[in-house]
Amino acid sequence: MNAEQKRQAVIDAYKPMIGRNKYSKDLRSYYNKKYKDGNYYSDCSSSTAGAYIDAGYGFGLINTEGMYERLEKVDIPIKNGQITDTSKLRKGDLLLFRGTSHRRPLYIGHVEMVYSVGASASSTVLCGHPGGKPRTINMYDYCYKQQNKIVTRTDGTKGNRGLVCVVRKIQDDGSEKPVGGMSTVEVKTLKKGHKNEQVRTVQYLLNSRNNAGLNPDSDFGSKTEVAVKAFQKKTMGESEADGIVGSKTWAKLIG
Repeated sequence: MNAEQKRQAVIDAYKPMIGRNKYSKDLRSYYNKKYKDGNYYSDCSSSTAGAYIDAGYGFGLINTEGMYERLEKVDIPIKNGQITDTSKLRKGDLLLFRGTSHRRPLYIGHVEMVYSVGASASSTVLCGHPGGKPRTINMYDYCYKQQNKIVTRTDGTKGNRGLVCVVRKIQDDGSEKPVGGMSTVEVKTLKKGHKNEQVRTVQYLLNSRNNAGLNPDSDFGSKTEVAVKAFQKKTMGESEADGIVGSKTWAKLIG
């Protein structure tokens, strides 16, 4: 399959959720299977990530900060919360919007997925799950609404909920890049005492994959070590829980 066919498979996997799924963060893994009450559940990130999983191109059932950290950023102009050149968009691209939590990079807290690409923002359609049930919506109107919605964040500052960036999983044919822009050569072994951007990435991934509640400050301290050990124990067993982020742990975090 070429890139366009893969992207269409993702959109087709999302379609059954439209108008069907109910909103729930706690039951977000029931995006494609019935809960015991007979209903399907999801939130914005699980519905979009779930569509990728079901289409066979999954990157994990992660939240919006995980998408920001793990997927390739698209070089696309954004002005006043609007995408000014839709020719650079692709079906399945994920639009990340600001939320309210200061613990997330750039306050990112919501995601919408490109359902179809038009000649302009007004003729481009998004699908997403902001609450209620998944639906499709005009991209221009939605971005305008988010850009002009002013909220108080958890750090006490005020700001809008506008578009921050666009990320992409399925690259154009011939330009496939590794998840998160990191190759196995670039990924370093990390442990307590290290301070760098990859530590920050680990902290974000631990928060998104294991609800670690870390402050992503790029400092591999005691709290990060404890969180790494908990993640290792959960995903690889107690014998692997040494608190060091080596190749096995990286694979679990970004795989």
